[in-house]
Amino acid sequence: MPRILIPLTLLLAALFMPLPHEWSAGWRGELLNRMHAPLFALFGILLPPRKAWITLLIAGAVELVQPWFGRSASWTDFGWGVLGVVTAILWHAKNLPWRLIALVAAISPPAIWWAQITKAQSEAQTVFPVLMNGPASLLWVLSPGAKHAEGGLTLRGNSSVRVEVLNPDWNAFEALELEATLDSASPLELGIRLDIGTGLPNRVQAGATLLPGPNHLRVPWPENARLSPVKQLVLFSGSADFETRLRLKKVQLLPATKN
Repeated sequence: MPRILIPLTLLLAALFMPLPHEWSAGWRGELLNRMHAPLFALFGILLPPRKAWITLLIAGAVELVQPWFGRSASWTDFGWGVLGVVTAILWHAKNLPWRLIALVAAISPPAIWWAQITKAQSEAQTVFPVLMNGPASLLWVLSPGAKHAEGGLTLRGNSSVRVEVLNPDWNAFEALELEATLDSASPLELGIRLDIGTGLPNRVQAGATLLPGPNHLRVPWPENARLSPVKQLVLFSGSADFETRLRLKKVQLLPATKN
């Protein structure tokens, strides 16, 4: 048992260590969730073959305790942990084909997700300064009340969406172009915020009023605003009515006009 204390300590440290708030959602949060599979697989491999049930108990207990440490817990996380336990059992079969299956099953969840994110980042770099045109990429992070839609993103009520910026210097752009459709009986105030990486002021605020029906807007940045290095763009609806629906179709930067 003493030889298990070190890997157990490392496992619990990885699962309970507080992380930055932005890691709790979006693609980073999903990557952390999927890392449960290889982590529990590795720990299960270090246990004697007949002690695999201990790993399953730890996986369940972790999901109960993680919220106390500022980490999220879900049945999905538990499912990834169970997958890790199963792959450890296959590994203990000491049969080469089963071990290969176990290795692939343990590594695939985070590896496939990482490949998808890498592809999305590459595509985002290619189409910049277009941030979204049609279906939103995996790089967009949605709050409760927002969801992916076939033609873009849908915001209901008081919800928000944000996207991390891969090209941080926006000084060559003077405005944001939006195409959206508002399903509501009254206008909607859409908040727009840029989070700047270093120094003060560290935020640039803007906004737009959308009218019921189709909207095609040009939203200029405040005069003399510092637009580098931009970390993320946040769009948020200020409606208190959950029935208000904003269908966001296109978001792109407009280059500054030469005088």
